[in-house]
Amino acid sequence: MLCGSSDLLPTISELLALPPEPKSGAVPQHDQTTPLQLAPLSLLSISQLHPESLQRMLTISGDGWIGLRTQQYFLVRPASTGSDEQELESCSLYQKPDDFWNVNNTISACEEIATAMLDAAAAGPS
Repeated sequence: MLCGSSDLLPTISELLALPPEPKSGAVPQHDQTTPLQLAPLSLLSISQLHPESLQRMLTISGDGWIGLRTQQYFLVRPASTGSDEQELESCSLYQKPDDFWNVNNTISACEEIATAMLDAAAAGPS
């Protein structure tokens, strides 16, 4: 689903329960030479229509490492790894949002979660 910065104002307005912005009376006509202009839309309504979109994983990369971030976890692994067993041993897993500074590595207590995240990242987007 496409969204942009123009969708932020309606989203914030809805979160703060502000009255909606007044609509202009004229509706622009679309032809083949002008790009399609979509009206700003609150992202809250999109998330309610598509709850599966909240269960996504963001991939972040840095100097020699790759991070996998979900709402609940942040998994960091080296960019180049050997076998699956070595890969898990070289990873770090942090619980979010509680561990804001990535201090408490919980990989030993949550190996199943780390393995599931690595498998999902290897499978790619569905």
